Amino acid sequence: MQKYVLTRNFFYVLFCLLVSTFLIACGGSKLDNDSNDNPTDSKVSTAPSTTGIYSDKVFIDLTAEPEVNVDPTFETTEVILQFIPRNESDFPLTPEQVKVSLFLDDQEIDPEGKIQSSSQQLAFNVNFGLVLDSSYSMLVSHGDNEAFTPMLESAQNSVQKGIDIWSEQEGKFSFHTTWFNTSIYSSVNTSIQQWTAEDITFIPQPQSGDFTRLFSATEYAIERMKEAIADEELGPRDQNILLVFSDGQDNFSHYEKDKDNDSIRLTTENDAEYEKIGHAATELTDLVETIGAQDNLSVHVIGLGEKINIDDLQAIATAGNGLYLQNPGVEEIEKPFQRVIQEFTTLQTHGANIPLKAGEYKFTLRVENAAGSDAAEYSFRFKTGDGSAEIIPEV
Repeated sequence: MQKYVLTRNFFYVLFCLLVSTFLIACGGSKLDNDSNDNPTDSKVSTAPSTTGIYSDKVFIDLTAEPEVNVDPTFETTEVILQFIPRNESDFPLTPEQVKVSLFLDDQEIDPEGKIQSSSQQLAFNVNFGLVLDSSYSMLVSHGDNEAFTPMLESAQNSVQKGIDIWSEQEGKFSFHTTWFNTSIYSSVNTSIQQWTAEDITFIPQPQSGDFTRLFSATEYAIERMKEAIADEELGPRDQNILLVFSDGQDNFSHYEKDKDNDSIRLTTENDAEYEKIGHAATELTDLVETIGAQDNLSVHVIGLGEKINIDDLQAIATAGNGLYLQNPGVEEIEKPFQRVIQEFTTLQTHGANIPLKAGEYKFTLRVENAAGSDAAEYSFRFKTGDGSAEIIPEV
């Protein structure tokens, strides 16, 4: 059996989608990563064949800790697992390529005990934040291909993808957008008008003379995400992700700007509301500390341009247990895009609702390839009693 993998990087999906759409818009000619001076931590995985029956290795990638709850009214125990089945190259496998089974004390749970996939019990929410570099360098320091417009287009596409997919499954997809130059700006939703994916493309173009407040803007976006999390009761499977686009050249976050002033409300050309924000001075060390103090938050970073502050951008991604990708070559466009689609469509949530007496039990998730030639298992033990249940830690 293959060993399971526990990860916090479920939303690699949006990260890859932004990269692929950015590269397509740019044409890739000036952003190829052929130099050793522009390393990348990206890993292009091999997609499994979509023809025939999948017969290769299977791995289980847990995206949340198992949940065990007791319903005292009906005296049943509910067990829920969230995971992505993957191949040996870490590429997601579709539901058609695997068979999923659940076992209690090595006895397969019958269909009556399984929770239906459409059940609200298996729902999860996604809270997604964008931080976009709107400094003048995004227009002038990227060779023949300016980076600002395609960045906005790729951000729009990623948000729209999330909206479309979550419209067909249980749970909610929400997003907010922060952008920065000399000042920090952030999207505003009102009771009359909510930001749409299209509104992102109307963010004002950078002007000559703008400076860069990357650290302050990222810290503000995290504060806003914390407020959104506090406003809603989050479940253990809910996902919070922040994605940062920048060349990493911060030269103005050390300056405390309008911190104690009220924000100024503005509108884009298509009348979407946003506000200009004051913020305290922020150093990289402050930002890294803020990111590290957050629970259930992943921060991913895309480095853009010919002159990138690699160390600072990697430090942000590392603090957020996220991915850092820098100017990937145009030849990598297709594979990341394929992966994006499957990351969305292959996240699986399975559960069982079982009448159990007080005692200790072993629960097993088994994922087998469609050919029946390889399988992965993940098992854990739990105990029930006095109207409650808890997982037994591994010794």
